[in-house]
Amino acid sequence: MTWKSGVYLAIFDLNQWYQAQMPPRWIFDDSSRMCPFMGFYQAQTSASARSVRQVWIQPSTLSIFHRSSTTPTEGFFYPSALSFRAVVVCPQESEIVLFLGIQSFLLQKLSQAGAQVLNHPHRFYVQAMKAGLTPTETVAPHTTQMTEALLNIGLENNSRSFLVSCIKDEGANLNFVEKWAWQQVVNLKSLRENLCHILFDHSTQDIERQMHTQLYHVTHQFNNLAVLYDVMDKRIRALNSGVNDKLRDKSRAIYLLSLHLETVLWFLHGGLLPEVDEDSVEDEECTNSLPYPRRKLEHFYRSRKMEIESLSSSVKAAEVLLIEQLVPSSVVSLWAEERGTVNPQDIQTYPPPSLYALLSAYLRPDVDDVTKHRLVQYVFMDLTWIYGPRTNFGNILQHLVTFPSTYSLKPSMIKVTQAFWHLDHQNFDDALSMLLDPLVHTMDITNAQQRAILRSFLYQDKRRHALKYATLRQPVCPELEDIQLHLTILIANGLISDALSYIRRNRNQRNSVELMQHLLNGCQEMRKISVLLTLPLSDEEEDHVTNFLKQSRNIDLQEALLLFYIQRCKYPDAIAYSQRLNQMWPARDAISRERFNRREMLMQTLIGALPPITCKLAAIANSRPTSSSTSSGGSKFPRPLSVAVLPATS
Repeated sequence: MTWKSGVYLAIFDLNQWYQAQMPPRWIFDDSSRMCPFMGFYQAQTSASARSVRQVWIQPSTLSIFHRSSTTPTEGFFYPSALSFRAVVVCPQESEIVLFLGIQSFLLQKLSQAGAQVLNHPHRFYVQAMKAGLTPTETVAPHTTQMTEALLNIGLENNSRSFLVSCIKDEGANLNFVEKWAWQQVVNLKSLRENLCHILFDHSTQDIERQMHTQLYHVTHQFNNLAVLYDVMDKRIRALNSGVNDKLRDKSRAIYLLSLHLETVLWFLHGGLLPEVDEDSVEDEECTNSLPYPRRKLEHFYRSRKMEIESLSSSVKAAEVLLIEQLVPSSVVSLWAEERGTVNPQDIQTYPPPSLYALLSAYLRPDVDDVTKHRLVQYVFMDLTWIYGPRTNFGNILQHLVTFPSTYSLKPSMIKVTQAFWHLDHQNFDDALSMLLDPLVHTMDITNAQQRAILRSFLYQDKRRHALKYATLRQPVCPELEDIQLHLTILIANGLISDALSYIRRNRNQRNSVELMQHLLNGCQEMRKISVLLTLPLSDEEEDHVTNFLKQSRNIDLQEALLLFYIQRCKYPDAIAYSQRLNQMWPARDAISRERFNRREMLMQTLIGALPPITCKLAAIANSRPTSSSTSSGGSKFPRPLSVAVLPATS
């Protein structure tokens, strides 16, 4: 149909006309209800009305009004609710025109009107009632109720452009919109809790399709409100030139609720929910959800902790297991509360007591999203490890692999988390290969995690793995603890010379004594003192070595000091120390007598080979009382200038 004012299109539904008892006429105006059997559309086209020859509707573009809520009204299936594209044919040209149904057209007008809807809502509210977007009221509502109803329409139908325009336009009432938005958050949070209750009550009830739709609907509304609060925060900062902390906290809370619900839906779609405990399942083939093996995981990680702490009394499992470094303290407290653990000594960092507890970590505002996703990835690797050999859960396990990429975790983070899991499960070769992967960035591993990686290799007798990782990755060593750990790795691999060089590069006035003591203790434990004594040492290093060996109660180390004096041509010190050893270790039994005779033979041979003047000077020096200012490293004689090369003076 063409008039001077434009091109109009009418769609007639014969079935709806019969159902309406074949009325002979219908009056179309804004105040009446929708016509159930006929819809009129006006084409927004540049062509002249008289030049239009034909209008052809593209059947593939026909669509009814899709509301994101779960309660569509009958009016959404009327002809006037259809949206489609049509080709308007003229003698000289053709044009594709979009026709919107009455509901879609009203949402478009709301977006265009923006803040005017808040100031003058009556006309829009009447049209919304006619379109079935809001319930028909028997009593005329107040202006505030109309405005809230129109905002609800925008929220329920994902019309972000309308919601944002209500606070961006001039004259927008930000306080009113913010109060309405927060009340919607409270309502949605209550609805979310009611919907999710059946997923975690271990009732093993089947979830209806309608519940899936409701959860998705609530998620979309949370996302819309999150966008609204972000724009509101920017708007207020632009007006006040400041930051509104309360608004930012609310925005963060909405984001966390949305992220939590999105992850719940991912678990539900992936076959992990409704949650099923392994103890309540008699036949795994009778359940659609993957049972959570809480007891098996707790037993495994408890056994791993006991195994690690049995290595040495100084070794703590929290310093070796990487999952202990991955779980934040606030999440540990959350899971302990879920278990009902009161005694701090009984608190178990991992695994989570249930999937509900795991998902609750997403509500923690002090934990970053990447850490939350990595915890889930780690749990999924455990589930794959336990259920991998079974074929009845194959599809679910394959779906778990897609979780990191779904949440856009960096390849580096994915690799590091996998390496942590392999390291905790003693797959050392796989762990090292992943940690040295070119995709892994060192900045994605914290200093505490770097220490735990090195300790895990070192304490579990994988010293070469620790050395290779430390050499290739070269983790930053800002603390004394890190330097000592690197020293331990070098000593454990027998690289005493490299260890001494490492000390010289990293020592200062504060840590010099601690580092040398650590080196000496490590050499003593690894029986490498003799190697250290053959290396060139500075005066300060020699003092550390001699003091350490003198204070030792080990006869082997004390005799090593005697040889050290002889090697360094400190014959007076060697003669004096030999006499001291004879007093400390007299010949009381066969073994001590043999040692005594061996030392005497060595010293007699040495004295016989020395010039008489050297022996006389040694006797004179040893006969003098030791001054309190003399170093404990031995007698000090004037040092010839030819010993050291002095820099030339300019």
